[in-house]
Amino acid sequence: MLFSFPDVVDATAKLPAGLLHGNIKSYGQFDECLEVISKGRRQFVGQYCLANVHIQAFEEVTDRFLDEITLGRRANEITYNRTHMPVPDLLPSMALIQFASCIPSSCTPEDVQVTLTDAMQWAVKPTGMRASVQVYPESCTTLKSNPFTKGEVAMILVIVILLLLVFFSSAYDIAELNYAESESPIGKALVAFSLPRNWERLFKEDVVQPGVIGSLDGIRVFSTLWVVMTHKILYYAQEPWINKL
Repeated sequence: MLFSFPDVVDATAKLPAGLLHGNIKSYGQFDECLEVISKGRRQFVGQYCLANVHIQAFEEVTDRFLDEITLGRRANEITYNRTHMPVPDLLPSMALIQFASCIPSSCTPEDVQVTLTDAMQWAVKPTGMRASVQVYPESCTTLKSNPFTKGEVAMILVIVILLLLVFFSSAYDIAELNYAESESPIGKALVAFSLPRNWERLFKEDVVQPGVIGSLDGIRVFSTLWVVMTHKILYYAQEPWINKL
């Protein structure tokens, strides 16, 4: 769409519904923001930036208010609001306020951070609270952004190498060895990534050896399921979003 002020405003996040019930993340409209294109004298595209909003309370009333909108989660995690330290990116935060803005691509993350900090500070100043905003460069996206980071490129290369190893190892195993066991170290190395050979080993029903407690395998399965449920299902279930479905 052609650039217009209503498009940018419409794609920018608003005060979310259910704020007092823990809905403190407002993500705006990602796709609508990236579709904004200016074809005037100054050409630019829409840029989506996700900001982390940190609010400090210095009075008991406002402190209770922050506890209410975060459903009491501030006391259960390391947050900027309690310790004056930012939340590490590696740790999920359920008490972190996030707000999305749609801005022209000519603006930098620092511009967004300064502007939103001034606006938030002006908004909460009458309440005796203090607000600050963090906007990281990786939290801003445009259609012209680099789709892959260096880490992602490295991971893609590793996956491609593994797939090539599986392909050539499987081809060698089928064409030359015909599933026969090779006694030489070189032969074993060449078929180490063979898909047919490893598939057969994975799904082969071995006879339980004497002295082996078979129920331990079932415990390992349940332990794996518990880890998945804890890190995935429960994480999304406890996020402060309303209308999770």
